[in-house]
Amino acid sequence: MPVVVLHSAPSSPHVGSIEFGPTRRGTGGWAGAVNVVSDGEASTIDVDMIDPYLGDLIGFFTPPGRA
Repeated sequence: MPVVVLHSAPSSPHVGSIEFGPTRRGTGGWAGAVNVVSDGEASTIDVDMIDPYLGDLIGFFTPPGRA
């Protein structure tokens, strides 16, 4: 079951989503499977991020004023 799903913007030339699953790590970062669908092609990627990279990722997807 996904924890977070991000979808492409309606104005994007590409259609897809990024789906983050449950984490394997409680502290010090995030680790888990990420399902990526882009223009009908699907892949599952295992990601392991330390806190500084996790903060950058969250900041990238957070609209201004919502942090």
